[in-house]
Amino acid sequence: MTRWGVLVVWLAACEPGQSQPPATASDGLALAVARGEFPRTTSALLEHAGEPVYERYFDGADAKTLHDPRSVGKSITALAVGVAVTEGKVASVNDSAFEHLADLAPFAHDGPVKAAITIADLLTMSSALACDDEAEQSPGNERNMYPERRWARWALG
Repeated sequence: MTRWGVLVVWLAACEPGQSQPPATASDGLALAVARGEFPRTTSALLEHAGEPVYERYFDGADAKTLHDPRSVGKSITALAVGVAVTEGKVASVNDSAFEHLADLAPFAHDGPVKAAITIADLLTMSSALACDDEAEQSPGNERNMYPERRWARWALG
């Protein structure tokens, strides 16, 4: 299990409508980190209704430690899509992604190939959009995004 997996498992311990997870869940997380089961885990934060219900730091980190959470964003996005499908706001992950992002249109390089990209393609990082952070010349290299005003629209372009 990855370092992020532990947090997802811990969140799953919360019952619907419960404002805080069971105490044993947070105790288990701290013990697992201390035993080295989740190396490189530096922090865990859970908020409910805008209030922290669990906040712990490990391995010398504190509230001011900067993190690079990009992979966490992918997991949270997948969870949000799952909620949208469950609530009927999205019929399927096989829907065209760009139909659900129409408020960001027009898209650069629009056409039938881009219109065929599904939500599942984006979730599995198999959309074929040019976004190689290892290649400076890639149009989707994240460094090209920083000066842009609307990052989501830039990414879809």
